[in-house]
Amino acid sequence: MFNTFNFSNKIIDTLTIVFLTTTIVFSPFYIFNSGMAQPSHYIMAFCATALLITKGNEFIHLVRKQIISIFFILLICSINLIYGLNSHSLDFFINTAYWIYGFIILFSVILIANETKYYKITKFLIAISFILIITLYFLGFGGYVYAPRYNGFFNSPNQIGYYSLLMMIVFFTTNNKKFDKLFFFVYALALFTIYISGSRSVYLAIISLVFVFLIIPNINFKQITLLLLLPFIVLFLTKIPTLEKKNYPLAYNSGLNINNIAIATDTISRFQDLSNMGVIRYQLEGRGYDRFYKYPHFLIYGAGQGNDNRFMTEFMSTMTHGHNYEIHSSLFAVLFYYGFVGLILFLKTIYNFFLFKKNIVFLLPIFTYGLFTYGLRTPYFWFALGFLIVMSDTFKSTNKINDIIKK
Repeated sequence: MFNTFNFSNKIIDTLTIVFLTTTIVFSPFYIFNSGMAQPSHYIMAFCATALLITKGNEFIHLVRKQIISIFFILLICSINLIYGLNSHSLDFFINTAYWIYGFIILFSVILIANETKYYKITKFLIAISFILIITLYFLGFGGYVYAPRYNGFFNSPNQIGYYSLLMMIVFFTTNNKKFDKLFFFVYALALFTIYISGSRSVYLAIISLVFVFLIIPNINFKQITLLLLLPFIVLFLTKIPTLEKKNYPLAYNSGLNINNIAIATDTISRFQDLSNMGVIRYQLEGRGYDRFYKYPHFLIYGAGQGNDNRFMTEFMSTMTHGHNYEIHSSLFAVLFYYGFVGLILFLKTIYNFFLFKKNIVFLLPIFTYGLFTYGLRTPYFWFALGFLIVMSDTFKSTNKINDIIKK
């Protein structure tokens, strides 16, 4: 099948195929705990770095055009270095490495996405990945860390939901922004995976993604109907139970029987819990939202990203056995950890990458998810961002991509 893609440079093409295959198909299989690099991430880093070296001239030109991103990275390095040396905590250096890693992925994806010959294999791999995840689900494989929510081989349901959302966006960009049969097939697969994840953040994000799809010019009535109707069809199909999974007995069952009623009931219950003051306090402090009014000075010069136990409250200490979580919000985390300057540089960096500014609207679902969950560490964010940056103008009748390298 790969012979049909008409590849020219064997080294670059091999690196690209390995990178895309690892990112899309193999990276959803986690081995280590969250916050740690997975084996697939090392392969992605190697391929991405090799691509940047191989395409050195294009990479250097791209960096020169996007020099503000370097200033943002330097700010991250500086702030985390100061706090890291002062507290003797490795967390700051690890988070710095993740940011650098993210930009390496971003720059390499831009170089890849700039060549449309890779779009066909990207679409193929995304479809295969969704089919694989759903097949494993029905075969009874994968985890239920927060049953009845399915997390597959990720460490949490939010991760598999976020992955599905981002891959759906990448598929749209590589499908030439067409709402054809293949798009709706993958759309249905993504909806199914998102639904069984039970992720409230992703549910809100997929609603905003559908909204973005609906405002695209030249979309017809049939396509609008399918976009709005398919979620309900998928919801009905989730009545089909998984095969019995005897190694995970529930209190009320000798096996595992997850269907739309169980997931829907659990989701509604978690929304209703937000009316409980104890739950509200746990969500407020557990997600780090209380830090903005307790430590307003960090909004000016940044708190550094690491050693979140500095902000441990007595209430959270009793709830989490002495462990404090990072801020569960993408943009708020950048603001608190790196200050107003850091947030401005981050937003300006993203804005500068987009030649077709209206395409920035596709970041709405990504940052909708990021309102209540930190989504900037995962390589899928940078992977999707790279394809969105290169995507042709969605609001004009043109297929001309944003050739960001030559401009």
